[in-house]
Amino acid sequence: MLKPSKTATSTVYQAENAVLVGAVVSTIHAGYTGSGFIDYINPSNDHIEWTVSVAAAGSHTLDFRYGNGGTTNRPLALRVNQTVVNGSLAFPSTGTWTNWSLSSAPVSLGAGTNTIRLTAIGSSGGNIDSLTVR
Repeated sequence: MLKPSKTATSTVYQAENAVLVGAVVSTIHAGYTGSGFIDYINPSNDHIEWTVSVAAAGSHTLDFRYGNGGTTNRPLALRVNQTVVNGSLAFPSTGTWTNWSLSSAPVSLGAGTNTIRLTAIGSSGGNIDSLTVR
């Protein structure tokens, strides 16, 4: 398993290293980081789940790097430690599948290990490249 990359104030977790249910690793669209990105290919309940670690409990920001070449928003439900913190986190169109953007969410994390899950709530989601915890 690959270790996440860290800076002084943030840690990047590649999506392809997370636990996947239904969603799959893909490399079909350029511009991703790591060895691929995650494609939500099935209906509701496909998900990506990361295990992340923070030194101190408190407020943090989750930055999801994604691509959405569709014409509409493809929201995903965000859970932290099994609790829904945003039932419809927006992942608006990025214009093409090779344009990548960020969708961010403020969250409260406990000191130590936490789980972060993005679950499809519609017919599909955007392509998820990575999660940065800051």
